[in-house]
Amino acid sequence: MITKNPEMSPILRRSEFPAGYWNPWNEMEEMRRGMDDLFGRFMGFTPVSRLIPSDGGGVVEPLVEIFETAEELLFFLAVPGFELKTIEVSVTADLLNVHGERKPLFNLPKDVRVYRRYGLIEQENFVFNYTLPVPVDPNNVKATLHQGILELHLPKIVPAKAATVNVKIDAE
Repeated sequence: MITKNPEMSPILRRSEFPAGYWNPWNEMEEMRRGMDDLFGRFMGFTPVSRLIPSDGGGVVEPLVEIFETAEELLFFLAVPGFELKTIEVSVTADLLNVHGERKPLFNLPKDVRVYRRYGLIEQENFVFNYTLPVPVDPNNVKATLHQGILELHLPKIVPAKAATVNVKIDAE
């Protein structure tokens, strides 16, 4: 269960890399779906699908929420229908990669007419690559999968504090 913590806030940091990345192909796919829906309601057919074909499934980016506390970065990725054995997570000090694959949930007959398709039924793969805003310790990352939510805890690397050291000088 996720509880509200006043120390936990969404990442608002502006750096060389944004908190997430914008994918223009996702925007095009969303526009195509909207146009198909509009034409489908008024005209009974969808001419946009003929002009801008879609593969329907393909590789998608999961919904994600990212938080930063004083000690760690927290990632919550929505991966419904994915099994633990089909999800791979790899982390370096500054990069998080999550890949997953889901087999088809249902086998539809070949003669089924498709009116709307969002990748819910057929095989689906996802890729999530994120450049981290702060260095993390990849050896202590904790991941759990609970009811379709992948929860990742990435502890920050504590920078070494500069200490003053008195140096003994030897005479020759």
